[in-house]
Amino acid sequence: MTFSEWVNETAKRLPCDDPGSSKRELFRLLTEISGKNKAYFIAHGPDDLESVLSADERIRLEKAISRRAQSEPIQSIFGKENFWGRDFLTGPGVLIPRPDSE
Repeated sequence: MTFSEWVNETAKRLPCDDPGSSKRELFRLLTEISGKNKAYFIAHGPDDLESVLSADERIRLEKAISRRAQSEPIQSIFGKENFWGRDFLTGPGVLIPRPDSE
C-alpha cells in the first residue's frame, strides 16, 4: 500500500464530517508525531508507509489515530494547543483554546 492510499483509507476512520477535515487532522497527527511537515508527506505520497515513517512513529501514530477515532480531541491526545502564538497545556477537563472563543 502506498502512503497516499494509506492516507485515504485511514482518514475515513477519523470522526469528521467531510474528507478534507479528516485528512487535515491526519496530517496534523503525522506532523506532531514525526516532526516532519506536510510537504514532506505530500512529496512521498507514492512511497510505501515503511519508508516514510519509522516503526516507532507508526506505533505512536496508530495509538493516536485510535484515540482520535474515539472522538478524543487532538489537543488532548498531544496535551497542548497553540493559540495566538503561545502553547497551552490541555487535557481532560480543560477548555481547549479556539480562535472563535478568543
